[in-house]
Amino acid sequence: MSYFDVKLSPQLVYHYTVAGSHGLNVPLVYAMQRIQLDTYLEHATVTASGGSVAIGMPSGITLALHGLNAGNLQGAQGVIAASGVSLIRPGTGSFDLSGQFKVGYTMSQGVPQIQSFSGRVDGFDAASLWSIDSGLISAKIGNVRVHATGELEMDENGGVAGTLHDIGVSTSTGYVHGTISGDFTLPAMNLFHGGQVPWMPGVVDAVHLGYADGSHVEMTGLAAAVGDIARLAPLALLNDTASNGGDDTFILDIAGNLSSYALIVMTGAGDDRLTLTGGFRADAQLGDGNDRATVLAGAHHIDGGAGIDTVVVAGNRAGYDLQMLATRHVTARADGTRASLEQVERVQFADGAVALDIDGNAGQAYRLYNAALGRAPDQAGLGFWIGALDHGGTLLGVADGFMRSDEFMSKFGGSVSDAAFITKLYEHVLHRQPDTGGYRYWSDALDAGTARSQLLVDFSESAENKALLIGAVRDGIAYEPFG
Repeated sequence: MSYFDVKLSPQLVYHYTVAGSHGLNVPLVYAMQRIQLDTYLEHATVTASGGSVAIGMPSGITLALHGLNAGNLQGAQGVIAASGVSLIRPGTGSFDLSGQFKVGYTMSQGVPQIQSFSGRVDGFDAASLWSIDSGLISAKIGNVRVHATGELEMDENGGVAGTLHDIGVSTSTGYVHGTISGDFTLPAMNLFHGGQVPWMPGVVDAVHLGYADGSHVEMTGLAAAVGDIARLAPLALLNDTASNGGDDTFILDIAGNLSSYALIVMTGAGDDRLTLTGGFRADAQLGDGNDRATVLAGAHHIDGGAGIDTVVVAGNRAGYDLQMLATRHVTARADGTRASLEQVERVQFADGAVALDIDGNAGQAYRLYNAALGRAPDQAGLGFWIGALDHGGTLLGVADGFMRSDEFMSKFGGSVSDAAFITKLYEHVLHRQPDTGGYRYWSDALDAGTARSQLLVDFSESAENKALLIGAVRDGIAYEPFG
């Protein structure tokens, strides 16, 4: 089961797009390439404080080791243990690693020269540190920071590989916070010698993004396969049907002046719930299952797919124009709210509902009601029988229910002969006397053991009866939902 809650302002959708394509891939990666250990350390300076040692290099890069005993740095060479490593180049970028490390060194003129890194990384933090006038970052985004937890193995040359679990993304201007959770495989990369951000195959199980104006994207219960960090765009996950296979909930509140933004929501299999508001435009493909989409504002095309799907709109039935156009139904309201519907069976208004499946459960219930009782159904009673069919009931079972009612008995009689029953079916359902051939056919069927309830169903679903009632149902069937 997945849960999606998206509320975005127009500026922040732009910010997100820029941050995703530039904020990570340009300043942060470029910063990583520029942060490299100097190979010439003759003029490096060493500062020890408590359990930390900072090595300042001529280029301005500072390498710091944390969680160690500085007194261990006394032999000509050796290996010391550290719980943290940081590397910073002012105006460019920084790395901070936590875990358990073994650092090999040799001493040269009192300055330790790092020969090797190895160990286990359980978290890292990487950030760009460009000045706003550097021309390397967007003023709307600012610097980018990525932090993660995981289980990474580091080799002696500073190369790491392993699994990441939570990836956090933030920018100094656009994002307030952001977290991507899951399991990601990090191929070998070198943090200290200009390593590129590699592709990270894996599975996302949650995305949380917050923005300065209160807009947000929240997605949980996912199972989204990804190729690399640049693909972890929340709005792209909205149409990842492989990730949305359960009973998912989608809430999208996006500003109306984003109407040109091409947003598609694909809920996948399962009984899904979708809410669209904020006035934006979107197409929704609900997939298999009995789905429910609530349209509170904006213009949307909704394809219900398989199952019995309901679209809920704000306001009363009288405020909408409901038409059947081939296989598509259109509802519209004076304030511009519009839903173009395809393969949607029901529309729910504030004061009632209209069924569009005139060839499905609703149409069958309407015709059977009319056939059994000889009148148009009341909306509450029709809603009860539609609900029975929607929840697995059969037309034969519904027919049996009608035939046990007092109203049916009063019209057909309690124990009439087969001949009288057939004649009454012709009179009540088809509004004519039986023809000779038709009468003989139904009489033979009863003699062969066909139940009377089956005859009632067959008359109700006959082409002749459908033609008689098409005018009453062609633009939908009003009913009152049961339960």
